[in-house]
Amino acid sequence: MNFGGAPPPLDDQYCASILTEAVWKQIEKKEIDYRKDLSGWRHKFEAEKDIVEEFAVRTEPRLRQWCENTDFTIRLLRSCNELALAQFYQDQLNEQAVYMQKVDHRRDILVAYIHQFTQWILEEESEKKKNKKKKEKIEGGEDEKEKLTEIEKEKESDKTTSTIELKL
Repeated sequence: MNFGGAPPPLDDQYCASILTEAVWKQIEKKEIDYRKDLSGWRHKFEAEKDIVEEFAVRTEPRLRQWCENTDFTIRLLRSCNELALAQFYQDQLNEQAVYMQKVDHRRDILVAYIHQFTQWILEEESEKKKNKKKKEKIEGGEDEKEKLTEIEKEKESDKTTSTIELKL
């Protein structure tokens, strides 16, 4: 008996991932130093988020239809006093809900990390700009010092030439 149709897939092979299971475990345990390659990790996480969102969009109509059919089947079986079979379909419905919560949780994690990476990248760029301005000021200050010393040398040479002229 297949009242509700086949449920949408409940495993990760259908929601493909460019990040391996080992990487996901490291992400969950917070063992990765992302600052070594911020733009690389950000790119990977954005690609992963796109995959998860595409999976959700692709399966959403089918999932909604399956849930509606399964819910109808459960109510029908309960009205016919087929409680064991109704419980079987209820368990499938619950498992599917848990799986979709995991997919949503994965997406939320990715969005949070992408936001954090973006903040870190902006902070690094801001620091680079500040350092560049400081360096330009220092270099500009050195140029001004050189100009001042040249002007002072010219004044001294003018003084010496004028004193030489006066002596003559």
